[in-house]
Amino acid sequence: MEKEKIYDVQNITTNLATEIEFENSFELITLTNSSFPTVPVTIDLYLEAVDPSINYFILRTTQIPAGTSLELGISDIKYLDISRKLMIRSFNPTGDITVTLR
Repeated sequence: MEKEKIYDVQNITTNLATEIEFENSFELITLTNSSFPTVPVTIDLYLEAVDPSINYFILRTTQIPAGTSLELGISDIKYLDISRKLMIRSFNPTGDITVTLR
């Protein structure tokens, strides 16, 4: 059995908007709640527009329950424009999200 290759992993540890950096193309984004066992995490996932007052939201104020992950496949993000920055914002003070790109 071939081991699944993980391209990029990024721990979000702030509630500020953070660019999800990636060097390779990917087909799956996994957003994992890495907070304490009982704390849900609310996030925004979006493409940053050239005009900072306009963003293109993929997920907006989406809650990820404690101990779970949310996966987005290529059909969910097929419109991803790589010329724009892929951004995530956690509404938790310490971020508490792990982003895995495969």
